[in-house]
Amino acid sequence: MAANSADTLPSPSGAPIPLYYRLREALRARILSGELPVGSLFPTEQEVSERYAVSRTTVREAILGLVHEGLLVRKQGKGTFVAARKLEEELGVLVGFTEQMEARGMRPGARTLSTEVVPLHAREAELLALPEGTKVYRIVRLRLANDEPMSLETELFPHDIGLRVSQENLDDVGYYPLLEERYGIHLREAEQVIEARSATAEEAQLLGLRRRATVVVMESVTTDTSGRRIELSRDVYPADRYRYRIHLRRPTKGLAAVARQPAG
Repeated sequence: MAANSADTLPSPSGAPIPLYYRLREALRARILSGELPVGSLFPTEQEVSERYAVSRTTVREAILGLVHEGLLVRKQGKGTFVAARKLEEELGVLVGFTEQMEARGMRPGARTLSTEVVPLHAREAELLALPEGTKVYRIVRLRLANDEPMSLETELFPHDIGLRVSQENLDDVGYYPLLEERYGIHLREAEQVIEARSATAEEAQLLGLRRRATVVVMESVTTDTSGRRIELSRDVYPADRYRYRIHLRRPTKGLAAVARQPAG
C-alpha cells in the first residue's frame, strides 16, 4: 500500500526521535484505538514498510518493541496478531479466579487434572500450621476464561475440607463461593507471595505457551474468620496476560523503622 499524507510519520521538532520509535507509536495508536482489533492478523513487514515509506529493518524493530510490550503476539507459522489486553488484578483484595473473571464479563471455567490425598512436606505443613506428614487433599485444575487457559492452580486443603470439595463438580465451581456459600466457611484474609520464573514443559503445554516462557507464580495461604488456615494455593499465570495494580501508602512511623523490619 503506497504511503499517503495520513500515514506519514511526524517529524517532531527539538531532540531527534528515532524513526523506529515514531513508527512504533503510530502502530500503537492504531492498536489502542481499535482500528486493528484484538485477535486480528497484523499487517506484514512489507505492508507496513510500503504504507509508511520506511525500511523493513525499521518496521522489524518497531514491531519487536510492540511484541515486547505485549500488544502483539507472534504465532509460529501463522504470523503476528494483535494480542488480547492484559487482565488487571488489584492486589490487596481477597477474590477468587471465578469472581475476577465474572467481574470482567468473562465466562470462568476449569478442567480438573488431578485430585489426590498426599502427605504434607515440611514447608507446606508450616504454611498450613499442621504437623509434617498430615494427609491433605491436593487438587490441580487448569482455569479457563471464555474457554481459553488462563492459569494452572494447585490447591492443598485440610482433609475435612478437601474431602467435601473433592466431591463437587470442580469443572464448574469457584472455591471461594463454594467455601462461603455452601460450607459456611467465612474467609478473612490471605498472605500471598509473588515471583516470576520460566514455565516448566508441562506448564507451557497446558497454558499454550512457548517453551520456557515467563510465568508469574502466586503462592497464597488463606485464613478463615476463626484463624484456621484452610487453603494453600500455588497458581501459575502467563506473565504476558496479566498485570497487577498495587496501592502503596507512605509509612507514618518513619522510613528508618520500616528499613529495620526483617524481610518476610
